[in-house]
Amino acid sequence: MSFRSNILSLSITALLAPALAQAQIPLPGIPLPGGVELKASNGIEWQRNNQSYVARGGARVAQGNVSIEADEIGASYGKGATGQTRITRFYAKGNVRIDTDQEQIRAGAARYETASGYFLLSGGPITIRSKDMHLVANEKVEYWQAKRLAIATGRPVVTQGSNSLRANTLRVTLKPGTQPGGQLQRVAVQQIEASGDVLASTVSESIRGNHAVYNASTGLAIMTGNVVLEKGTNKLQGNRAELNLKTGVSRLINTNTATSGNGTGGRVKGTLNFNSLGGATP
Repeated sequence: MSFRSNILSLSITALLAPALAQAQIPLPGIPLPGGVELKASNGIEWQRNNQSYVARGGARVAQGNVSIEADEIGASYGKGATGQTRITRFYAKGNVRIDTDQEQIRAGAARYETASGYFLLSGGPITIRSKDMHLVANEKVEYWQAKRLAIATGRPVVTQGSNSLRANTLRVTLKPGTQPGGQLQRVAVQQIEASGDVLASTVSESIRGNHAVYNASTGLAIMTGNVVLEKGTNKLQGNRAELNLKTGVSRLINTNTATSGNGTGGRVKGTLNFNSLGGATP
């Protein structure tokens, strides 16, 4: 069966890319002093032998349009390849607030390892908010810069207006991108993989399944495992849904040709109320 649906037209790229771009916060790894402003109400401790700084009590560090506030902020430093002093490890813990001119991030703790390019937000709920999207994860958000891979766990949900996408785990692979001079540009999504009780919904439609993969290049989203499509009083069930976000055409199929315990015999089943379909074409 083929039908038209906008069920996953959630502008997934617009939802996650701005938030995940913050995994490349420009503060960690910059030369010192490099225009960095560091403040703390309970003082700043310089541990010379350990080559580290710790700021406690209403700590705040800022550079340009990026600021980080937390109960405690610390950084380790060392000599880089060019002989300049550079931050090698950065952390913030306790009521972490990361703000830019585009996004706001809230978490219990944050950590960035310069050498490995690993960035971690933990101590949920973690929230990442931009002008047009909101992401919440209850456990952690991780990003590996070399792999361009971000993983959100703890039943993450991302919303844009009245549209939402949630799952037990979201894995996002980003496209590489540079500007002239080697500067990183704002990233774009290459692939999104959602696992565990996946639910995408709009005001009038929803689709649920066990696993989903979205390819940004092809615009094709494939959901598998106990797939249920609902629109109003209409409900369709199968074990695989293919949704083309470029053409707006979606297909619900059942790849299991054996007769199932409920007697469907591998067929797609459902209930259709054509008065509630609106503009959909069965």
